[in-house]
Amino acid sequence: MSAPRVGLLPDGPNVRGDRLKECILPTTGTHHKHHTSVRLVSSKTVSKLINGDFNGIVDGYVIVDCRFPFEYEGGHINTAVNFWTMERTVANFLQTPIIDITSGERIPIIFHCEFSSVRAPTMFKYLRDLDNEITFGNPNLIYPELYVMEKGYEKFYAEHPDDCTPRQYIRMKDKRYAADNEQCENILSRSREEANQKKWLQNGTVQSLNDLVKVHGMEGLAKVKLQRPGSPTPGGAGRQAPRTPSTPMAQILA
Repeated sequence: MSAPRVGLLPDGPNVRGDRLKECILPTTGTHHKHHTSVRLVSSKTVSKLINGDFNGIVDGYVIVDCRFPFEYEGGHINTAVNFWTMERTVANFLQTPIIDITSGERIPIIFHCEFSSVRAPTMFKYLRDLDNEITFGNPNLIYPELYVMEKGYEKFYAEHPDDCTPRQYIRMKDKRYAADNEQCENILSRSREEANQKKWLQNGTVQSLNDLVKVHGMEGLAKVKLQRPGSPTPGGAGRQAPRTPSTPMAQILA
């Protein structure tokens, strides 16, 4: 039987996933149209984050671009990583994490896709569901600070093109990339199907982490090793002087 959860805040768009505290970033205060559990942040907030306005408030951040590789390579938010399949999410946040998973309280993870309508909130929900599975019976989550950037890269690029590399925007339905899009759609469809079948249990990652938490509590997660050199690696702690860009927790190396 799970331990009783006490001292919970009322659920709402400004309260983080474990309901123990309010979100570390300002949210839009609204619900996602398809997923009410999603916490939304604006493109303005994300721009401020990568430009250092939240230094001293956060210990770093990860911006996860859930678009297909050809979209990402055609223009993405500075410092964003491209995790677009369920397997990549499991690998980079649970198997060999790109960040210290004992420090998730002050590290916001922000998902987005082109419009943040389907791909990003689906990935948000997947990681949150895995987190709930691992920490079942514990009041805390590994990653309580999960967000989706409202209206996605389309809106971000329109408002903050100087925060994008390269400074352009390739649409998912761009006819020049029709073959790439079809291939990526098929790969993502298979990835989601396997995720729905809980194929991740076969590699033991989630079960092993769940066992660690059961035996040692959340402190047991300290046994999980970060990714080795050559993988996306954490940066600094984002404590620079105001207006100095804070250091992202991961850089893309593909």
